[in-house]
Amino acid sequence: MISGTRPDSKRLSESKLGFEVLYLDIPYSQEYGFKKRIQSFFRFSWQAYLQVKNLQERPDLVYCISTPLSVAVSALLIRRRLGIPFVFEVGDLWPRVPIEMGILKNPIAIWLAKLLESSAYKNSLLISSLSSDITEAISAINPGSKTITIPNFSDLDFFKPAININMDPDRIQIGYFGTVGVANGADFLERLVKVSHKAKAAIQFAFMVTGSEAGRLEKGLKDLPNCRFIPFGSMYEMREEMKKIDAGIVSFSDYPVLGTGSPNKLFDYLAAGKIVFTNSKGWFEKEVMEAGAGFYVPYKSPLEIVKHSHYLLKNPDKAKEMKSKALDLGKRKFSKKALLERWTEELLKTKPLMD
Repeated sequence: MISGTRPDSKRLSESKLGFEVLYLDIPYSQEYGFKKRIQSFFRFSWQAYLQVKNLQERPDLVYCISTPLSVAVSALLIRRRLGIPFVFEVGDLWPRVPIEMGILKNPIAIWLAKLLESSAYKNSLLISSLSSDITEAISAINPGSKTITIPNFSDLDFFKPAININMDPDRIQIGYFGTVGVANGADFLERLVKVSHKAKAAIQFAFMVTGSEAGRLEKGLKDLPNCRFIPFGSMYEMREEMKKIDAGIVSFSDYPVLGTGSPNKLFDYLAAGKIVFTNSKGWFEKEVMEAGAGFYVPYKSPLEIVKHSHYLLKNPDKAKEMKSKALDLGKRKFSKKALLERWTEELLKTKPLMD
């Protein structure tokens, strides 16, 4: 397994979960500007190719995880120069995301990015898509692609200790855990806390965040008594904090394409039996709403969270029911065990295609 540098370690290799992991010494941070991030992406792609080229024992198959889309460069070089086929996992629709967000504007860069995307789809042995919306978009770009849809999963065993079906009768605890980057709607999160404070709502927010917008978010909310910021930590530390909340927020900036993704925090909330608040329309919002496991809070109407929270406090039995439905949704559709079994089964089907 080839990965970027670990921010918490200077080791360049280690054995982990049965894998030999190689860390490429390429500096990267969400705080980097767009140009510097692109440079890191392509440096990684080239060095990843060289690592595979220099392996004493060549692999039968390469599993390539996007984003960023630049990893397709590694996969295509490995296929064309070394004759090794690849499976391409697509977690976000690049370059559509940076184009819609106005980050990628240069017409030539857009053309090249779209060419790279279509080449990756066309030359993949198999595409593993993380959502039905992404699968649909891939089929529109390259109808001949063999694509499976396997979303991120809920680790039910890991998050079991964080399940807490009861709720404080006087206040609802709502958390946001994970990355706050340019795509995660930091301004929405800030407005959410401020309008709740102004409305004197019985809501306490908890943030355990990292990313390019995390500092700005904390600075904007540091003086408000209805929120607290917890130092970003490990998954185990996050699980401990999850015990204290009743609901979790899945937030994105106001671009429709962002609703096509498969956000990890959603599946963590479901595994921990937390009610879900999301501001993004898309496949996962439909899943949550149809299961009765959460609420849609429009990006431009953050005050809606006050109404929903008031309802939950006035109807504690309904809140318990929604928590149970969130956990049930995680079990029924996003179980780690079931999805990994299906993923393995689909991956093994590619073996005859390699012979």
